Amino acid sequence: MVIHSAGCDLARKLDDDIRSGRLAPGARLPSTAELALAHGVTVHAMQSALAHLHERGLLTRSRRRGTFVALNVGSSVIGVVMGRNLLTDPNLRVYGLTIDHLTQAVVTRGFQLRLYLPGAGQDQRRDLERDLDAGHLRALIVLAREPGTAALLAGLDQVPVVDFPLPDYPLLAYLGIRHLLAAQVQRIGIIPPDPDIGTAAFQAGVERALAEAGGGSAQLTWFPGGNRQETGISAVQSSRTAPPDAWLVGDDNSARGLVGALLVAGTRLPGEVRLVTHANRGLEIFPPLALTRLEIDPLAAANALCANLAARLEGSAPPVITLAPTLVVGDT
Repeated sequence: MVIHSAGCDLARKLDDDIRSGRLAPGARLPSTAELALAHGVTVHAMQSALAHLHERGLLTRSRRRGTFVALNVGSSVIGVVMGRNLLTDPNLRVYGLTIDHLTQAVVTRGFQLRLYLPGAGQDQRRDLERDLDAGHLRALIVLAREPGTAALLAGLDQVPVVDFPLPDYPLLAYLGIRHLLAAQVQRIGIIPPDPDIGTAAFQAGVERALAEAGGGSAQLTWFPGGNRQETGISAVQSSRTAPPDAWLVGDDNSARGLVGALLVAGTRLPGEVRLVTHANRGLEIFPPLALTRLEIDPLAAANALCANLAARLEGSAPPVITLAPTLVVGDT
């Protein structure tokens, strides 16, 4: 949030009072007007300072009860909310690898992690509410905004929440198209990621690559985007009359469906078609094939989460972080 200089000075002073113990955890603050009068500032400046501290999780606010110093100020526990399927589905192992790296990273900063799994039932909701109300959690990290995750987090705003960073979709598409144009393919099929998170950005990367190539001579065919294997299967089925010479796929699950459908259709891989797909470092999305991959490193994801979390807790503006892919050339 944007905070003007007077509010910033007040926020720093109140932050120091909270961290030093002069304002104890659970202490009720005077009204905004009373605080403004006591500090010789405008009500607007005080409102700005209190909102800033609330966003960082140092204060809790209730319309009926007032403003209180958060109980969790001294907590060293970071909650991680993730669907159980993110730990058990082999196609989603990037999240498990990220958790491994994240655990090491937060421990070096003096924190520890506690997992909350929406798929484990209502007990998880009660456990999360209990731990938040008791001040046991300093912040929350959300690894994927799934329906179960959304239900678990609904109405809970006591602590800062940090979301898993997105891949740099424009760069991912740019690298993929540039690679395929250099191979002088004539027809490229493009399957962008889920429309809600990456299709428009993906298109921007494609347009950048084409502009640098002077428009290029390849014919591009766009297929519906998505993050499920059915997305890739549908693309192959709908392109039977004029199959592309190459594919650029923005999601690894879509690529699994695409490769499976190509093999069922009798396409020889490698050999008959070029394929560039998003993947995650350390995870072969189709083990028998050495695919050309746009890899995302789970270690980079963990470091990005920590950087965002540190900024939120320190009161500085969280960095805008996307995960940059690396092009790894394979047989396809």
